[in-house]
Amino acid sequence: MTGNGAGMLAGMEAQETLPLVPLRDNVVFPGQVAPLAAGRPRSVSALEEAARGDGRVVLAVQRDPELNDIGLGDLCPIGVLAHVGALRRLGGGGAQALVEGRSRVRLVSLDKAGDSWRAGIAAVEQHPVAAEPEVDALVTTVKGLFAQGAGAAGTSPDVSVTMSRATEPGQVADIAAAAPDLVLSERVRLLEETDPVRRLRELVPLLARQVEVAQLRARIAEDVQRTITRAQREHILREQLRVVRRELAELDGADDDGADLLTRIDSLAMPDEPKQRVRKEVSRLEQIPSASPEMSVVRTWIDLILDLPWGAPAAEQIDIAQTARILDEDHDGLAKVKDRLLEWLAV
Repeated sequence: MTGNGAGMLAGMEAQETLPLVPLRDNVVFPGQVAPLAAGRPRSVSALEEAARGDGRVVLAVQRDPELNDIGLGDLCPIGVLAHVGALRRLGGGGAQALVEGRSRVRLVSLDKAGDSWRAGIAAVEQHPVAAEPEVDALVTTVKGLFAQGAGAAGTSPDVSVTMSRATEPGQVADIAAAAPDLVLSERVRLLEETDPVRRLRELVPLLARQVEVAQLRARIAEDVQRTITRAQREHILREQLRVVRRELAELDGADDDGADLLTRIDSLAMPDEPKQRVRKEVSRLEQIPSASPEMSVVRTWIDLILDLPWGAPAAEQIDIAQTARILDEDHDGLAKVKDRLLEWLAV
């Protein structure tokens, strides 16, 4: 693909005008086959013009994706000369096409007359790459990092095979630059870098970050799955235990003691904090085996708490004179003892 693009540019004049499609949020690299959706009438007309002709179209990234009417200064200076494959019109005036990037071109001018944008382009000078150990090491490193992140990023198997067979530094860099986890600004920077060795150097930390993020995602997914599995298992076991206890209660002819205790708790004027604690102990009581000594301890504690006089105490009526008469009638003598009792009541 790179060779075809180079030959195409070699046959051009110093400047040639071709249909242009501005890209809002995507970058197509040389050697990459990608789907392209066009919604603006000028972009649709540019694709149709290219399909009617020799298939060549220029793809350039907008600096501001919100702009609809663009000028030359609104486009990144380095674009891609691409070939339009299948083209399909959509309802509502849009279109979809399959494009194949061929080579980098430099945008020289922009003609907005007519139904479509047309860009004047010039060939981008190819940087010679010397056969040096550093270049071989960079190629090997980029291919290895790309292979590690390809599975997690959902990279197409065809792209992975193409990368494994690639040997030219420029081709390796362009395939890796199309990695889906790279942000738009990083891809634009890699497209505008015309030196393959510099692109490889810049790709190493970017792909390493992508691999690290993919590994972190995998660990988080495993932790979440493990947590969900444990929660589901606990829920199933608790449901099975509840059914077994109900069956045992029916066999023994016993009432649902746990439900009776909860009803008693709700009927008491107990504050929220002790009520929650008692309900927790009732829940724990249901899980303790009947033969365990702990069951009687917990049940005794619950009964003691429930028997306490929760709520406002009844109003007391203290009549010292009446008390003195009752003490004299019931107890002969003991004057000092009765005086102490009356003093205590009076206080």
